[in-house]
Amino acid sequence: MNLNLDRTDELRREAGALKIQKNFRRHRDRKSFLTMRKSAFILQTGLRSMIARNEFRFRKQTKAAIIIQAYWRCYHAYLYYKSHQKAVLVSQCSWRCTVARRELRKLKMAARETGALKAVKDKPEKRTDLEEAKPQEIAQLQDVLHKMQLQVEEFKSMAIKEREAARKAIEEAPPVIKETPAIVQDTDALVLKEARLGARRSQALKMALAWLLTEKQTAEEEKKAHAIEQAKNVNLTKKLEDAGKKADQLQDSVQRLVTDTMILEMKSLVDHYSFSRISYGYLSTIFGVIVISARVTLSIRLTKYPLLQACTLMVCILEEKLSNLESENQLHRQQALSMSPTGRALAARPNTTIFQRTPENGNVDNEEIKKALPNPQLTETEKKPQTSLN
Repeated sequence: MNLNLDRTDELRREAGALKIQKNFRRHRDRKSFLTMRKSAFILQTGLRSMIARNEFRFRKQTKAAIIIQAYWRCYHAYLYYKSHQKAVLVSQCSWRCTVARRELRKLKMAARETGALKAVKDKPEKRTDLEEAKPQEIAQLQDVLHKMQLQVEEFKSMAIKEREAARKAIEEAPPVIKETPAIVQDTDALVLKEARLGARRSQALKMALAWLLTEKQTAEEEKKAHAIEQAKNVNLTKKLEDAGKKADQLQDSVQRLVTDTMILEMKSLVDHYSFSRISYGYLSTIFGVIVISARVTLSIRLTKYPLLQACTLMVCILEEKLSNLESENQLHRQQALSMSPTGRALAARPNTTIFQRTPENGNVDNEEIKKALPNPQLTETEKKPQTSLN
């Protein structure tokens, strides 16, 4: 019985030892497995994070490289576009310059041809007008010169008569007042002044005659040249018909330039020959010639030639100034005679007549000249010479 009990105890002990060993081994293996699994998890997460970081870094670098490449390609394309655009503009400008030069050359040639043809065409017309107007002008100027010579002779005779009357009155007057020699000297000075005026008028008449002779010679020369030009004009009429359209376009600009230059020349002449520099007798003779020439030119073509309009304005101003100077001279003469004791004797004699300038005696009145100006645009040009002369 004891053996069986011992055997059962031993078996129990062996079974308990096996169970304890089994549980211990299971616990040990479980613990090692858990540690192994934990380390595997840690290793896997580290490797995966490293792979993810590498992937992210690669993608980031790839994105930056793409951006840099895009900007570089854009810059390269922009440079190519600008260089190409510049080359195109240079080529276009050069081509347009060549085309413009060709057109300008053609226009210059056409302008030269039309200008030459127009000048050739206008020369005969102008010369015919001048030839028609010059005989009348010369005849009228000769009439005026003859009348002015008669006036000068009358003026000389009247001055001599006045001088003789003054001397007689001075001789007959009693020498009571001491101031008479000074007064007689004043009258003698007036007589000398009148004699000088007559001499200057005679000089002006001689100059006008010389001018008439030169005008006749130039008229004859122009007639000869006109005959030659008419022979050449037959061949140029055909070309003139082809260039007529272009000449009409250039005519306006040329006419404006001509009128501007004429007006400027007239202003310079008026400013140069002011009234303060010209003596009374020389001014009167020049005035007579200018009045008759203006009267002739008014009957030709007043509105067509702007220079004639300026001449007529100057004639009006000259006539007004001359009338003022004559009135002042007469007043000074009357004052000098009234101061002398022989003033009563001289006052009994008729005064020197002042010839009124009318169309009957060869001169033109202010109203007639002003009525002959039909263009209302001359008001501005009329004011400018008056301000410069006054």
